[in-house]
Amino acid sequence: MDVFVGNDGHDQRAQGALLIAPRSDQILPIANCDAGTACQVEVGMVPVFAAKTVTFVLTNPSRHPVTINQIVGTDLLGKTWQLTSDSYPVIVDGHGEHALGLTYRPTSEAGSAVELEIESNASNEPHTITLNATSVFAGAPEINLGYGTYQGLTAEDCQDTDSDEVTDTCLVPEGHGLDFGVTGVGVQDNEELVLRNTAECERYAGVDPCSMCSLTIVRQPVRHNIGIGFKAGTNDEGLFAFVGSTATPLFIPQHDNSDPCDESGQAELRLAFDAPLEEGEFNTVVVIESNDPNKAVIEIPVKAASRRVPIAIAKPQERDPDNDSAPWTDPEDIQPLERAYFDGRDSYDPRDPDDPSLITSYSWAVIEYPGGLDPNDFQHQGQSASLYSLWLPFAGHYVVQLTVWNVEGRQSADTPDSRVEFEVLPGARLRVQLTWDDSTNDQNLHLLYLPETQALCDAPWDCHNANKTPVWFASSPEADGANPHLDIDDTHGLGPENIEIDAPGPGTYRIAVHYWADDDDHSPTRNTVRFYLNGLQAAEYHRTLNEETVWRVADITWGDSTGYITEYDSDASGQVGAVEPWLRDQCPPP
Repeated sequence: MDVFVGNDGHDQRAQGALLIAPRSDQILPIANCDAGTACQVEVGMVPVFAAKTVTFVLTNPSRHPVTINQIVGTDLLGKTWQLTSDSYPVIVDGHGEHALGLTYRPTSEAGSAVELEIESNASNEPHTITLNATSVFAGAPEINLGYGTYQGLTAEDCQDTDSDEVTDTCLVPEGHGLDFGVTGVGVQDNEELVLRNTAECERYAGVDPCSMCSLTIVRQPVRHNIGIGFKAGTNDEGLFAFVGSTATPLFIPQHDNSDPCDESGQAELRLAFDAPLEEGEFNTVVVIESNDPNKAVIEIPVKAASRRVPIAIAKPQERDPDNDSAPWTDPEDIQPLERAYFDGRDSYDPRDPDDPSLITSYSWAVIEYPGGLDPNDFQHQGQSASLYSLWLPFAGHYVVQLTVWNVEGRQSADTPDSRVEFEVLPGARLRVQLTWDDSTNDQNLHLLYLPETQALCDAPWDCHNANKTPVWFASSPEADGANPHLDIDDTHGLGPENIEIDAPGPGTYRIAVHYWADDDDHSPTRNTVRFYLNGLQAAEYHRTLNEETVWRVADITWGDSTGYITEYDSDASGQVGAVEPWLRDQCPPP
């Protein structure tokens, strides 16, 4: 028999004892335990490529502790039966319990058995467990993969290499391999490789529903014996490497977002290329081995080129100690409705990093920004220059990217240094933002102080376009401290309009939106309201309004240091808040 885990420990021969029984909530056709020391269990039918775990409860009925030194058994070193824990030795306190789990993962329809011996210092040893299981075919895992624009294998990519009339090896064509493109010498580049399990197997009674047709990435000794890695002889210089763990077995359940599984059906791997200091073309072959019966081996050709391309270096523009009037950006304090400034002057050509004249062209792009934002609102300045700035209308997450070209027309690669990733956070502790989708109409944002009023346009307790900076608290100046302020009244645009309170006073604030007028076709308009509390977006709501209506959205209740949002009672299924007619003359213009 094979020793699975643990060691011999110290045999104290106390009066402690152990009683074995299967956990009572399990579905087992037969479970007999003789005197609590010898159990014989029929696990039942388990589909191939699925799993069933049987848990035994080892109870110590005495007041003396018992030490379980190790679990010894047949087939425990294989792939079919696996202990759920290898933490032995274990002490079971007097009147305590220990759970022993064993998982059956059939790899064929032949069925299997396992015998366990629990070695301990219990007074009633020995303890044995015998399990028998049968298996049935109910579907198989289906491996596929994706990277870049490539989204999967075709039947033509796979072949039968062992002449058993079943395909087993898939070779991705050279033209569809993973291509890093051009990487600058001495620079590391990364690409994502996604492994997917596209099986759609039905659940099977008595079996873990999330294990059905589970794809297992695992070494295949009769093939490459790699699991996940590089084909022998194709990466001897070590220029390619996986980032993070590629330990196997790696289990990828099929896609199932229903309870209790919530499985995506895929695993993401990152492959890195460390470009050497010399120019050249470099290749390797990635091997993926799995339990997919028709695609046990996948070989993916990988190529990369190392070139002396220019290196783009993007960063926030730093403060110039010799010029106090020069603009600059603190990356830890970027707020909406401000400009952010970026500097690409550290970009260089590796042939002579100290010669800035070798870089001839610059191009800045905003490649990630909050949803709902109109890119035309960025008001770019210096987009084709070494110094660049943009206006930031929304709070949220942004990524700015710089690309440069040298005198020979070579383009820089996309690297971490060519990007600036940053968060735009409101300085005010309470901020509400309104945007809409029709530039020909006028939407107005309102913030009411409920301890004083619930009526729209009730001065001074409603902050809006006709009352932009009301003074609600004499202890604070206008538009400061606990007093609100509206930044702009956007009458011919898409917003945003923002109302902020830098340090809100305790109380409840109601948010409303008034569709004031439309200078064109008087059409319905979709409004978006975002709530920011203590610098973080806390909620976002949408609703379509008709002209001369008001939407009561939600209330913000503020305590000593933070607040929470309560949606206004809904007047329609699936909608937030309530809408009612509200004529223009009910809210006088400023």
